[in-house]
Amino acid sequence: MLELPGFVLPRVYGHTFGFALAVAASQKIPLKKALANITREFRLPPGRSTLIKGLKGALIIDSSYNASPAAMATMLELLDHLGRKTGRKKVAILGDMRELGQQSAREHQQLARRAIKVVEEIILVGPEMKRYFYPAALKSGFSSSANQGSGIDSGKRITEYHFFGNHS
Repeated sequence: MLELPGFVLPRVYGHTFGFALAVAASQKIPLKKALANITREFRLPPGRSTLIKGLKGALIIDSSYNASPAAMATMLELLDHLGRKTGRKKVAILGDMRELGQQSAREHQQLARRAIKVVEEIILVGPEMKRYFYPAALKSGFSSSANQGSGIDSGKRITEYHFFGNHS
């Protein structure tokens, strides 16, 4: 088993480590030594699947380095897996996926449909989230803290949202 202190990694990293171990085997490096080297030397830049201990036993997975549709989907899958494994509440803080051009609306709306199947609470950051994700999430059954008391309550809600930037 490969344990990497300070990280919780999506399944996709299994391919990376598998390839690294295959290269080690091709170089006649014993498996035990290759695993020890990976455990000792593996590093990711801050903001890439970094574990942070939160208040009241919360676990924060900081994957804020960059946001792309594939990366967001991968991290939602990981969050879903961890939530099922631990039985704990899942909260996602999601920011804009930039540089998507004409695909921005479609990708943010698809992310909304995927996220609402996984998390109980969402905090949104950014003008693209405001423009595309937020309406799609509301349409799909999430309620907004702004709508509390209005009769809309799926038990899942967007509790807070911050829209920064110069897009309206």
